[in-house]
Amino acid sequence: MRIVVAGATLSTATMVYASYLGTTAQLASVMLASLLGGLVAVHVFRSPRLDQLGVWPIFGLALGLHLLALAGKPILEDDYYRYMWDAFRFATDGTPYRAAPAAYFTDATVPPVFQEILNFINYPEIPTIYGPVLQLLFLAGYAIAPGNVAPLQLLNVGITLSTLILLARCGAKPRWLLLYAISPLVLKEAVITAHPDALTGFLALGAFAVGGPLSAWIAGSLLGLAVASKVSVAILLPFLWFRGGIRAIAAAVITLSACYLPFYWLAGSDMPTLSQFAQNWRFNPLFYAALDWLAGSTAGRLIAAAAIVAIATTLYWRDARAGHNRPGIPPADYALGTVLLFSPVVNPWYLLWLLPFAVLRPSRTAWTATFLLPLSYWNGTNWNIGSAHEFDMPMVVTLVELTALAIAAWYDHARPIPSRQHIIL
Repeated sequence: MRIVVAGATLSTATMVYASYLGTTAQLASVMLASLLGGLVAVHVFRSPRLDQLGVWPIFGLALGLHLLALAGKPILEDDYYRYMWDAFRFATDGTPYRAAPAAYFTDATVPPVFQEILNFINYPEIPTIYGPVLQLLFLAGYAIAPGNVAPLQLLNVGITLSTLILLARCGAKPRWLLLYAISPLVLKEAVITAHPDALTGFLALGAFAVGGPLSAWIAGSLLGLAVASKVSVAILLPFLWFRGGIRAIAAAVITLSACYLPFYWLAGSDMPTLSQFAQNWRFNPLFYAALDWLAGSTAGRLIAAAAIVAIATTLYWRDARAGHNRPGIPPADYALGTVLLFSPVVNPWYLLWLLPFAVLRPSRTAWTATFLLPLSYWNGTNWNIGSAHEFDMPMVVTLVELTALAIAAWYDHARPIPSRQHIIL
């Protein structure tokens, strides 16, 4: 356990210290944290005795690391400016979807602190891409301290620690619970950089972890909230149908509608920007990179969509065949992982959607991804790679990601990690 504590503390402290330095130091700190995290993970994988740990020592370690991470400033990312701006427009206009940030460049009524924030927003000519549930999270941060990222970081600490508790209640083995508690990806993306995607993972996990007479309605409502935060999570709806039937789906639809309709009535939603994002954006593609190269952008996206549908259908079919022997937690990590493998955009923080499921259904592939995808920060924005586009990455990075993930997936197939039926709360 001393190796785990030392490695996790060193990697977190390195990122916190580098957050006050330049881009090169920040990039080096994330690479070092991922390397240390990977080495510690190998130790955890090879140490069955760690399954004798109690929940409270793991939670105590997680709390300490999260408090340490709170001392850091966002590194290698500027998305948090958009979060704070969205919250300001939400509080001022009643909706963050009325206009793109660029529409306010000459607006003298914008307070000075938000004029400064406006100057740092990426792609200010594009309206916000964040769903209603995430907007409520941003608004909560604004209510605590307008124009300050620290409340969002603190709220994310509450979300990730709540996820840890929920995982423990679901019967997660201590070893895999420990991996989530010390994950450099969780600490960097959710806490230091304030990405809100951990909320999506928490809500999605909660949808499959509830029990009792109202479980179908509660599960549906939670998954509806998850979809209203990140629409990609809609791929989990068939798993909900198998477990809660029409009541769960009805609850999901009602909740999703309740989240979106007020914004549609006022000024629209995130859907137009999401559509533009899906059609035109590309960053760190994995399998999609090959499809794009072989078939072109349009055909590649169609093939990728068909592959996602085909693989997801297979997962649904196998899950449905399990019948009454079906565990409470579905293969959501496989479904969401498939979306990421074939997506034109794969940001490291997207793994926060599926990581809770990878604790309950541990695999080398999912955890390997958490140490590999931060390599995507090695792009034209953070390092001079002589590229025409700021978000381009060296081809070698994509090849390393795909090769390592393929090896991990083969190893998982050859020697799967034993799992067990998980309790339902």
